Amino acid sequence: MALLAVRGGAPVDQVAGIAASLGGWLARVQDGLYVIAFPGASRQGARAALQAARRLVRAPGHATSAAVHVAELQVREGAAGMAFAGPALAQPASFWRPGAPEPVAITPEAAAFLEEPTGPAALIEEPSGPAGDDGASAGAAPAATPSSELPLRGRDELLGEIVAQVRAAWRDSTPLLLTLLGEVGYGKTRLWEAVAAALSAEPGARVIALAARPPDVAEPAGLVRALLRAALALGDGARADAIRAACVARLGPELGLASWPAVAFALDALPETEPAVAAVLAAPGALRQTLARAAGEALRRACALEGRPLALVVDDAQWGDQAGLDAIESATLSGARAPLAILVAAHPTLAAVRPLHGERAARSAQRALPPLDPGAARAALLDRLRPVEFVPEPVVAGLLEAAQGVPLFLVELAAALWQAGAIRKVRGGPGWYLAADESARGEAAQVMDRLARRALAGLPPPLAELAQVCAVAGDELAIDDLGSLLDEAARAQAVSACRDLDPGVGLSRLVRRGLLRVVDAAGAGRVAFAHPLLRAAIEAEAPPALLRRLHGIELRRLLAAPAERGAHLGRIARHAAAAGAHAEAAAACFELAEEARRRHLYVDAERHYSAALEALAAAAPAAAAPATGIAVSRRAVLAGRGKVRYRIQRFDDAAADLRAARAIAEAEGDLPAVADLLLEEATVLDWCDDYAGSQALVDRAAPLVERLGDAAQRARCEVAVGRAHFRCQRLEDAIARLGPAARDAGALGDHEGHVIALLLLAPALVYAGRLDEAEARFHEVVSRCERVGDRLHLGIALMNRVTLGLAREDPEGAQSDLRTAVALAREVGNAYLERGPAHNLAEMLYWSGELSEALPLAVRAFELQRRFFQATPVSDYALLVARIHAARGELAEAARHLGWARAQCDLGAAPPVTRVLLRLCAQLTQGGGAEGEAWEALVAEARSAALNSELIEILCFAAADALQRGRREEARRWLAEAAQIPWGKRFWKGRLAHLSAQVDAAPP
Repeated sequence: MALLAVRGGAPVDQVAGIAASLGGWLARVQDGLYVIAFPGASRQGARAALQAARRLVRAPGHATSAAVHVAELQVREGAAGMAFAGPALAQPASFWRPGAPEPVAITPEAAAFLEEPTGPAALIEEPSGPAGDDGASAGAAPAATPSSELPLRGRDELLGEIVAQVRAAWRDSTPLLLTLLGEVGYGKTRLWEAVAAALSAEPGARVIALAARPPDVAEPAGLVRALLRAALALGDGARADAIRAACVARLGPELGLASWPAVAFALDALPETEPAVAAVLAAPGALRQTLARAAGEALRRACALEGRPLALVVDDAQWGDQAGLDAIESATLSGARAPLAILVAAHPTLAAVRPLHGERAARSAQRALPPLDPGAARAALLDRLRPVEFVPEPVVAGLLEAAQGVPLFLVELAAALWQAGAIRKVRGGPGWYLAADESARGEAAQVMDRLARRALAGLPPPLAELAQVCAVAGDELAIDDLGSLLDEAARAQAVSACRDLDPGVGLSRLVRRGLLRVVDAAGAGRVAFAHPLLRAAIEAEAPPALLRRLHGIELRRLLAAPAERGAHLGRIARHAAAAGAHAEAAAACFELAEEARRRHLYVDAERHYSAALEALAAAAPAAAAPATGIAVSRRAVLAGRGKVRYRIQRFDDAAADLRAARAIAEAEGDLPAVADLLLEEATVLDWCDDYAGSQALVDRAAPLVERLGDAAQRARCEVAVGRAHFRCQRLEDAIARLGPAARDAGALGDHEGHVIALLLLAPALVYAGRLDEAEARFHEVVSRCERVGDRLHLGIALMNRVTLGLAREDPEGAQSDLRTAVALAREVGNAYLERGPAHNLAEMLYWSGELSEALPLAVRAFELQRRFFQATPVSDYALLVARIHAARGELAEAARHLGWARAQCDLGAAPPVTRVLLRLCAQLTQGGGAEGEAWEALVAEARSAALNSELIEILCFAAADALQRGRREEARRWLAEAAQIPWGKRFWKGRLAHLSAQVDAAPP
């Protein structure tokens, strides 16, 4: 795995932020050094590490040098992300070998993957060809064949497999979610175009093709908005009444009426002040969940409403918003019936951001898109060099070596040869030939930089300068915006060659040269770069001083239109950061983050908060408040990021942010902020099952809240105090606090506080024996969550209501609630919410003897525990899997899971129920005592601990063992005792009846 060590005093947020943007994880902080790990293939990781190193040593701050190394590491996924271990992490200073160059050193181990000398790590600048006029090639080149008309090389087998899987899903009416993962430039878009064309040719089929867009040019929640428009058959600018009618018609009256206000708000047809919208926004996460459910259900129902199969083809899904990606998974949930196939292409980062992607689908498949094999790469290259018939083999070999099978590089290399005039007409004849050109050789990682240099060198000075101005402006350009930028740049004397160039003419010439492509020919005349990497490479070729001035000019132009500030925040942030206006960058990123948090777009919010922290770290300590009038403090940004991180299950990181923000608030003497952050961190620790730590923070917050006298904060604090009492099983104290806290929070409009109080109050009433009151509180919280679309807390309410089903011995009601909770958890993609109900449902099914259904649920809960909560391993999940395997006679599997529990869990302080179950599993996997002494001892231990359900379980196993040994009366005696236990017989009814029938049928 590639490693990057950074030396100096750079802030950790700056180091981690730059590394994270390239796939790096902070692995160790030691002896004043930061060590970043880059999981994945060593070659790609080493390149990413080198790129991060160069950015860090150039970035404002205090990083003095960096070193790139490759070594073996062990990787473990936990609740907070990845954890790394290995000898190399203990000695990061050794990455700087004697005589290592500055500022970036490369160890020999890393150089083997970089294929780069171990000397200075600056990019090797290669001579460019002479600048030419427009149209410098010898002889007019023929028109290039569009890519869509060229053969799709090397993908026939994969294309056929994908089409076959879609046909099978349509035939079986089993929704399919197929995910294609591939690096940038590997041809995902081209393959998806071919797939869409093939599926469109299927009789009666409907194909919807969408592409998510990069964050800097995408509209907020762009993917889910596009899905809603397509699935609900809505046009742009649809009015609220049309949206309401479409929701009712396409989703049915119940879901349609419940979700249409959220859909109308997302599509800009209703304001946030509309009461129905405000209610949804008041429940954290409800907007995202409602939109995801509506879009997913609409996609599924569209098949039946239109009477034909549907394929949704989504490109660049790694840029999709949370609600849109949730909708895709919701539409294909297991158990649904529809001739629906959703095909998703994405960069491999999607798997890291959404580790459960595809696991909930009725039918799921994932494919990796590799580089082209040598034969296909050669054919694809020659396709793009036509009409050249004979290409010198050394030239082909050099081009193929440079491209490394990456289709994007093949396309761009061929285009560069055309643009450079290397493809020439045979003098006096009709043929064409390729002039050998050494500049196309080199490793694939430098191809785009080389292409940018060649493209600029082949342009006359006005066009070359215009291309750099366009690269600064962004990935997509409007002629009017570019004209304004050029006017300002000319007045500031930042440009010279292109100052008199007409923007429309200049853009048209860049389109003809292949640097730009038209994206809105019929509208305002918008163009985009042929590829974002090309834009970035061209921008990087501009002199730093010019870049800083151009970004500053564009920033001032955007800030001069305050009415449009909201629409331009992403661009303001980018230009401000590049212009060195770090205060403005921080302000814009913070505004973006706050807006995303308000709309429940927590992943987007986290990204913007992190960018704001990076901007603040780069700002000079004495910098004044932003010119925009929005003062952004590091405390506010850390607090905001901490509050969204635990909502995307990054609990450890959330706690660290909240602690850092609280330290600043304490130093500033801001007591309201301190109290707020104490309560937020207490909530995070409660999610992590650290009840003692959570209570300690609540105890610190309570006197502060009392002294401050703020009603909203007092209600929050009362909920937290009641929660602490509940966790410590002080039931009467919990009930006394949580009842009034729920009323106060509801009266203040605090949906989350109101719901959490009810979620704890209801089971507390169950445990106190007040079942009718508990039922009323459960009904209240379930109704409220359903009304506002709060699917997360609805799932928790149903999971908690199982306590009422157990107390009333209502197995049907308890199982129904658990099944719904599992379905909700899979719908919203929450591992924490799915783990508990899946485990509890598996146990109830196991009690009743439904082992075939119980086993996969128990295994699923165990896998969720192992993958996402390994930092605090719990033996219950493994022991349930072991018990089910033992009941099925699969003793080897039972022993394996028992061994995991013993090896991974701290069993020294285990409660009595766990100790009894451990002994049961050990006895089952090793064989019971020949005379039944071991069973007698185990039954006696369960009796003494008053464990009703576990005692019935042990008695059932004892009876089965006695039957196997031919001791019918002993088995009858064990079952007779089980029948006398006062609680649990209704849950164990099926298993007890089965064993009784076996006893009756056994020979005397």
